[in-house]
Amino acid sequence: STLMVETARQRVGDLAATIKPLFDAYQDHLFGDYTELNAVRGINDSGIPVLIAHGVEDETIPHDSLGITARLNEITNPNVTVYYTKGWQASHTGVWHSVDAMQYAERVAQDVDGLSDEEKAAYYATVDHRRYSAVNETLMMKIDTVFKKALAE
Repeated sequence: STLMVETARQRVGDLAATIKPLFDAYQDHLFGDYTELNAVRGINDSGIPVLIAHGVEDETIPHDSLGITARLNEITNPNVTVYYTKGWQASHTGVWHSVDAMQYAERVAQDVDGLSDEEKAAYYATVDHRRYSAVNETLMMKIDTVFKKALAE
């Protein structure tokens, strides 16, 4: 409910606070006792290796307010690795992609801006989808390391 209220606050201002009780009641109805669970508690109670990856310019889930990264001081699990991305990879989805992929995706978006649907379809047929979707290899290596550490325990 915190994320939903914050998203609403970004769109309608402080009026969003008035809907929090409704969201909380709905969450309680949907999830019952599980409503009390949260990421910090799960990370701490598990004790397993955890990787937290977050872009520092994420506007969807800001790392310094809504992201789990805003609550790092509450995490006691010693097996937590935090990975922040910056620059081209600092956005909500940019964390997953290579810098080249992010730059290419921006160029594609600029190229199709203002085109008709038919022109867009023709253009998209020329897009290098492997390049467009290339992964952030540093993040993938960190994920691999966390999985290997978990398997070793």
